[in-house]
Amino acid sequence: RIATPGADSAHVIGELLADCGYIDDLKRSCKTIEEGDKREINVRELLASLGEHQKRSRKGLQGFLDEVSLDREREEKKEDNASGVTLITLHAAKGLEFPHVYLIGAEEGLLPHERSKAEDTVEEERRLFYVGMTRAMRSLTITHCRNRTRYGSSAHCEPSRFLAEIEGDGVVRKNFEELMNAPVSEDQFENAFARLREMLAE
Repeated sequence: RIATPGADSAHVIGELLADCGYIDDLKRSCKTIEEGDKREINVRELLASLGEHQKRSRKGLQGFLDEVSLDREREEKKEDNASGVTLITLHAAKGLEFPHVYLIGAEEGLLPHERSKAEDTVEEERRLFYVGMTRAMRSLTITHCRNRTRYGSSAHCEPSRFLAEIEGDGVVRKNFEELMNAPVSEDQFENAFARLREMLAE
């Protein structure tokens, strides 16, 4: 039916998926209802994209698949060449590496988490902290707050106990005042203005 000239490929494939119970089977393989719903939405969106492709092109299903494949290659190339910031949890960072890593919130109650103290799983939190540290290829910056606003009120924060365990020649400790009052080198000054000029030119 799809090979028939002028066939509505999206409709034909939609009927096929309904007849074979694909969506139901897909949802059964998911661990949660939310995950199943997301997968169903993805399939529906794919069919909708195919329908839109048919309206502007006569290349049929093969043309749609070629276009999708080309778009994916472009996205992958863009990701390979892209520069920017990746926000990621410590759990999700296992196995990955980044040139520069910033671990934010190294405080008692956050890392290690308050619950880990009650459940006696601080060692697991220490391993997690180690995972985060070892993701860095060139530089690692770890921060903690003196005060943090929680639920509308300010609370005093204590540095994570793990910070006291970090020693060595490569470790540099600085507080906020030292960072803000540090003199700026001529190179840093010129580089900052060069970046501003580039941004304005864009």
